[in-house]
This record gives sequence, structure tokens and C-alpha cells, in this order.
Amino acid sequence: MVGPADDAGGVPTTVEQEVRVAPVEVQYPAIVRAIRDHIERYAHVLGSQRGGGGELDALSDASRQALADFDTSVPVGYKSMVFLPANDLVDLYSAEFRADVGPEVEVVAMSGSMDQKKRTRAFNTFRKGSNIVMFTSDASARGVDYPNVTGVVQVGYTGHDEYRQRLGRTARSGKWGQGILLVDPIERTFVASNPAIPEGAFVDASADEETHAFRNAKGAKRAFRSWLGFVASHWKSAKLPPAAVLDMAQRFGAALGADTPEAKIRDKLRIK
Repeated sequence: MVGPADDAGGVPTTVEQEVRVAPVEVQYPAIVRAIRDHIERYAHVLGSQRGGGGELDALSDASRQALADFDTSVPVGYKSMVFLPANDLVDLYSAEFRADVGPEVEVVAMSGSMDQKKRTRAFNTFRKGSNIVMFTSDASARGVDYPNVTGVVQVGYTGHDEYRQRLGRTARSGKWGQGILLVDPIERTFVASNPAIPEGAFVDASADEETHAFRNAKGAKRAFRSWLGFVASHWKSAKLPPAAVLDMAQRFGAALGADTPEAKIRDKLRIK
């Protein structure tokens, strides 16, 4: 973890940035770890702001013990957003995470495929909530006001402007915030060209996680198809090698239980 960034690229000076490089096939477990790490990190920051010393040590011990299982008995007041590149991934990951953590953590979903009534309910719940995690598409990247967001997790990399817009949900009005970006190794070079990301922000997380079996097999296959559409619209502008993109897609499809013939993946990705 690097310290607060400077204002290069329009990033708030009080936000901590980290880029975790891990294979796309462990994307969901990496998200879970990122959320857990953010909650514990915020507990440390909160303790420091409240006076440090013994109080910080006590809070840190409590967070390690309780937050490992997402126990909200430690009233740290975190508010995390997880940005995903496809609406079906929002549906899949939010439902899986809700089932994994149980009632201890409030989980909401926001995507462009939801009707207005559901979106309004999700908006109000997250806006007023505390100790809460939102899985969202770019429907929440701009034009919305969510106060006191403590952390932003971005999954996949679309471009410098999109990165800043999503990161801008946290560290507002001089408050502390944390941003964690999860990318596949083939995306690292593209990400590294962003002047807003410090050189020391990159972390090799390739050995940290194992693949995850999803409860909703049909939803996982649907999410893979949606993800392919996202990748098809971005890989050329990111100047990613076609062979590496194809390999990434095959790895992700296998992880989601959506094994797909190579010819069909090539067609979806417009790779000749």
C-alpha cells in the first residue's frame, strides 16, 4: 500500500491507491479479499484519527479478529463500492457475496439493467448506510452523491478517465479514502501508463487466491457472456495482444464454468 497520492491526474491527495495484479480466474476471491483488507485498513485509520496509541492497538486487534469474518461489531463505519464492467457480473458477484457473508454485512447492487424503482431503493440504502458494500456498474461512477465512501474497488481497467471517475467516489472534501484496482497481468502495462497511479502502487497478488465455484451456474455463464462484450469493446484501444486477450477469456470462462469453444470466443471478441 502506498501513501496518499499527489494530485497528478486529478486524483484526491488523501486517497491511498493500490493495484493488485492477479489472474482474472480468481477475480471474485480477490474482490472478497480487497473488501476485507479495506475494512481492516479503515479500522486502523479510524483508530489513528481517534488518538492512536493504546486505542489504536485495541481497535486493530479487534478488527483482525472480528473483521476476518465480516463481523460488524467493530463500529468502523466503512462504506465500500465495487465497480464491475458488466451488469450481469454485478448480479452474480453481489448475490454470491451476500450469501458468503450472511446478514452481518449489508450488501446492495446497482446496475443499468435494474428498473428505476430498484435503483432508487439501492441508491437510498447505500447513501444512508454504514458498514455497507455496494456492487455496481458505471451507473454509480458519475452524477450521484454518496457521502462518506471510504473505499473503491475497481475490477478490470477501461481507461484513465474512467479510473479517476470511479476513484473520485471516495476521499472527498479532504477525507481519507482507499482505492484498490484488480487487473489481470496482461493489463498491467496499460495501467502503468496512467500518471495518476504511483509506481509503488503495484502488488503481485497472483498466488493469493484460488478459483471459486458459484452457486448460480447459469448466472455465471451469463456473466461471462456479458464480460466478453465488455472486453470486445476495450481490448484494441488498450493495445492488448490478441493472443493474450484470448487466453484471458478462456481462463475466465473456465473459472466461471462457462467453457466455450475457441472459435466462438474469437467471434465475440472480434479476434481473427
